[in-house]
Amino acid sequence: AERAEAFRYLTQAVAQGFLWAVENETRPQHPWLLGLFNPVKKQAGDKSMSRDYGAYIDGRFDYRITGQRGSSRWIALTALTKPNAADPLSAKWNEPWALVLDSEPLLGTDVVVEPDGTMEIICSKQRPPGAKNWLRITEATNHVRVRQLFDDWNQEEPMAIHIERIGGEPGAAPPALLQPEEMIAALAKAASFVRKSTSAWGPPPLEGRVENEMYDLPTPPTRIGGIDANPGGVMSVAWWALAPDEALVIEFTPVPSLMWSVELENVWWVTADYRWRLVEVTDAQAVLEDDGRCRLVVAHKDPGVPNWLDTGTFSEGWARYRGMLSEDGRSPAWSSRRVKLDELTDILPAGAKRTTPEERKAQIALRAAGVRKRYRD
Repeated sequence: AERAEAFRYLTQAVAQGFLWAVENETRPQHPWLLGLFNPVKKQAGDKSMSRDYGAYIDGRFDYRITGQRGSSRWIALTALTKPNAADPLSAKWNEPWALVLDSEPLLGTDVVVEPDGTMEIICSKQRPPGAKNWLRITEATNHVRVRQLFDDWNQEEPMAIHIERIGGEPGAAPPALLQPEEMIAALAKAASFVRKSTSAWGPPPLEGRVENEMYDLPTPPTRIGGIDANPGGVMSVAWWALAPDEALVIEFTPVPSLMWSVELENVWWVTADYRWRLVEVTDAQAVLEDDGRCRLVVAHKDPGVPNWLDTGTFSEGWARYRGMLSEDGRSPAWSSRRVKLDELTDILPAGAKRTTPEERKAQIALRAAGVRKRYRD
């Protein structure tokens, strides 16, 4: 089954490669915000709590992003450019993930929203007079990315936005047909996307691998020329590996932050099917114990606790914590241990919170409704 899922991952990479290289990158003067991930298009640590967009642009021109802000807990906009060819990390990754920051990000905390919920963001070399929201670009900028993170999936509304070149609005000259040399170059880029998809995203090396233990990742500084990681975020990860009768218990006291989440991914850095499975817990969804600690249980079968992270029956993969605007820029102090699933009841402290099968069914249904709310298209 896991081998078949590997081919699913590959087919999704093929589809994404063609969308980016043929349908998006070839039309920078007529941009279209392409969804990065969704329940059937995943890669590169996709986030089940997100809905992100990207568009290739031509930095010689100015652009306008307009529409409804929505109410997602976190948004960020970044202007990106091609990395230094000597950067080993960017050389390993596939575009657009390999692109680097070309200017300071525009964070949701700084975005001015009108009383009717709309916003306008100008992307230009110089800030126009009277512009309430401005994302600086340069002539080297070739991509704009828009991120949304959702905390309460059932209450927060996704944004509804579009991008257009100023002077290239609908009614102006339409894009010309692709020329043969353009298609040849685009197909080569799509092939490179697929090739790097199979090499860049996978398990850690066997040598020195630490299993079933959370550890903090160095937070890359938000700097021009740096990798476009989630601005304002910190991250911790664990490589989990569990037998069918085992579970991983992860405990921590949440650090004050705008929001946080813990998500499971398989060996290719993609989530299990979060339309039907509980693969992520955000702070709005988490049930804390009476002492304020959060207890997560990673297991192949329902462990009967509120914060179950479903492996999707994969035998190993990544667990990933993301904290946005965390106090002092830190992750929680982690405690984790691998146990036998049938011993879990005896191991948990007296008074630990439990979940009945009926409550679990309602929990999954509520989570699925939140996914449908975000992906109405």
